[in-house]
This record gives sequence, C-alpha cells and structure tokens, in this order.
Amino acid sequence: MLARRQRLREVFVPLRHDPGHAQADFGEAVAVVGGVEQIHFFALDLPHSDAGFVQAYPTETTEAFCVGHAATFSFFGKVPKSILYDNTTLAVARILGDGTRQWTRVFSELQSHYLFLDRFGRPGKGNDKGKVEGLVGYVRRNFLVPVPRATSFDALNANCLPAPKNLTVSNNSGATTGLEGQGPETASAWIAGHLQCPAYLQIQSRISDVRSQAAATPDRCSLA
Repeated sequence: MLARRQRLREVFVPLRHDPGHAQADFGEAVAVVGGVEQIHFFALDLPHSDAGFVQAYPTETTEAFCVGHAATFSFFGKVPKSILYDNTTLAVARILGDGTRQWTRVFSELQSHYLFLDRFGRPGKGNDKGKVEGLVGYVRRNFLVPVPRATSFDALNANCLPAPKNLTVSNNSGATTGLEGQGPETASAWIAGHLQCPAYLQIQSRISDVRSQAAATPDRCSLA
C-alpha cells in the first residue's frame, strides 16, 4: 500500500527562468478608441526579471506583430536570446507531422534580422508561456477596467496602458503585481542583434493604418 501511495504521489517541479529568455503574446480587451471598440495589445515578458513591454494596436496582424517586436527591442536597447510563442499563424505557417514548424515568410525575416532564437509551446497548451499570459491578464484587469476611452491609439498607449518598464511595480505606487522575477537580466542575457528596423520588413500596403494609430516609439518598423 505504501509503495502504491508513493507511485501516485503528485510531483511538483520548481519553475526556473534563466536570464534572456522572453515570452510574447497578444491580448484582447474592450476599449473605445475612436470608432474601435476592441483592441489587441502586444506583450513581451522577460520571466527572469519580469521586465515587460505592452503596446496596443487596432488589430492583431502580421504588421502589428513586427511593430511590437521592433518597439520592444528599441525600448530595451537589446534583443533577448530567445522568445517563446504559442503557435500563432503570424509566425507558423504549418506544423508538420514530426512537430517541425514551417515559419511564415515575414517571421523568418524578422528572426533572421534580429537573430533571437525562436521557441514554440505545445499546441493548445497556453500554460507553456504562463508568465506572459499572466502579464496579459494583469494589464487587462488593472489598466483596462473600467473600459478606457481615448481619441487615438497614441493616447491609449500613453495614458491608459502601463509605461514600458519593469512591470513588477505599477504606476510608481509601490504596489507589486505579483509577477516578481528572480533577479535582474545579466549582460549575457542579451545578444548583439540589429536594432535598426530591416528594410525588407517595410511593407507598404496598409502602412498608414498601424503607423497612425500605434504609439510612437524611438525606432519603429514602417509596417502596417
């Protein structure tokens, strides 16, 4: 009987997040921005330190996906070693029978330019990237309730969403988010990626829609 209990005992494995490994995702929320009543926001979390970046866009498109990466890297001034994603069709064109993923053309170019290692969670397993899922939920509960109203996405990002910073502290109030990390990112956590936006990602079609509505950033790709 004792041996059977030991076999059935639940095992817990402590989570460890090494420096330089990020998680990225999109979240959805209700907000009134001009005539738009639903927004999508790009979120990137560094689980080791829980430094985070969040920026809202009108739609979850390939272009917003690229702009979000460029804005994040520009803010941090560095590129993380790796980024973990779900199997979004913005990055994955097909999952083959052996589990190999075929990238979309734009994601292949994005990864090849910035040189980060791509990682993907198991299909249908959102908890594989639980830290960024937590960030998405935290932003939705704490910054998008009650429903915010803004005249533009510039105004929404500047006045409603948290400033891009270490999101373990919100609004300089000293209130912690419950997303505390394990320590600061070290110098070796980053790679010498190219922060300048690649010219071949400057997709001209629909460019005005995202650029005019996304928050201004120091180094943003000309995408839409």
